Amino acid sequence: MKRLSLCLTISFAVFVLVSPFSTQRAEASSDINKNIMGDSVLTASQMAAFVHSKNPSNIRLHGITVEELAQLFLIAGKNEGVRGDVAFVQALKETGYFKYGGDVVPEQNNYAGIGTTGGGVKGHYFDTPATGVYAQIQHLKAYASKEPLNTPLVDPRYKYVTKGIAPTWPDLQGRWAMQPRGNYGNDILSIYEEMQNFASKMKPPVENEGSITLPNKDPNPFPADVSKNNEAYEAVQFFLKNDVIDGYDIEGKVYVKPYDNITRYQFVKILVQALGLEKDGDAPTFTDVNPNDKDYVYLETAASLGIVKGSNGKFMPYEKIKREHIAAMVYRATEQLLDYNQYSGQEKAFKDVNTSSEFYEAISKSSAAGVINGFSETEFGPTKYATRAQGIMMIYRVMEKVNEQTNS
Repeated sequence: MKRLSLCLTISFAVFVLVSPFSTQRAEASSDINKNIMGDSVLTASQMAAFVHSKNPSNIRLHGITVEELAQLFLIAGKNEGVRGDVAFVQALKETGYFKYGGDVVPEQNNYAGIGTTGGGVKGHYFDTPATGVYAQIQHLKAYASKEPLNTPLVDPRYKYVTKGIAPTWPDLQGRWAMQPRGNYGNDILSIYEEMQNFASKMKPPVENEGSITLPNKDPNPFPADVSKNNEAYEAVQFFLKNDVIDGYDIEGKVYVKPYDNITRYQFVKILVQALGLEKDGDAPTFTDVNPNDKDYVYLETAASLGIVKGSNGKFMPYEKIKREHIAAMVYRATEQLLDYNQYSGQEKAFKDVNTSSEFYEAISKSSAAGVINGFSETEFGPTKYATRAQGIMMIYRVMEKVNEQTNS
């Protein structure tokens, strides 16, 4: 372990004659933005709520919730410059608001019918929801832009597209799909406009996020979705004010979405920024991470210090991070800064953390130091996905412990 320093200051053409979900719709308003490239406008919560309003009881997604999938579309869209919220609507059109029923099945993680041609041809299978989302986003970018990809190529049909041939959604008619009536892209834009109207009537999610109630909120709290009664309040305030985390501006208020899941890439960025870590020597490279990514420097720093290791040459940057992984990263980042041995004998007896686990030492010593908490005295939930609040709190607690030790 290297010495650390701490500074706390698709052209795939799917020739579908009639998709069971290509119902004809009124054309979208003439002034709606028809470009495929651009920024998303809606939030994952708004997108998910719209889906539930259309399909309240028959969502057939495989291994992921609607809101988690919506968040993946926003993340992937942002990374490639594609409007992720509109791409999500394309998935709604292709799957019938995730009811499915056509050739593609939920287990394929194929949300846009990539490779299916009708007549029982199921098309491509993707190993994870994130891979399926990135394949769709990359294929849209191939049609809409001549710019190279910013993320590792996963779209199996990318090479067949004449780059930049279809910059707008209506341009996809006859390319992405051949509808005998109407226009494929206009149908998507019409649904998107409906989703925007639905979202405009929603109240911002400022309380009761997840299963945690936020009582006694200030009239104008900052951020809007974390009250002073919340255990993460102090940490979130500190990280916001020191530009360690970014907030979300929704109708003039700042939100941090504390109960959204956090990706592996996002957590590493917060960890490196919060601890003021600096690169030390060469870092291993990962086949699924683009060195030209604007946030790659944070991963490179963490990798050079041995904080992240990846698996089989991959880092899986856009996958949600598990609690055992954030415990390991925080422990590796601070094991030379904090004397964990001074807390020996205070370890929690987590029944779901096996002594043979490669993460046992990190979880055990971090729990003894009070850096991590479980869901109870005996349950840590090592393989559960971490939330933004959980990741922030773990980093903040270890910073407090290092400060206490330094100043004692």
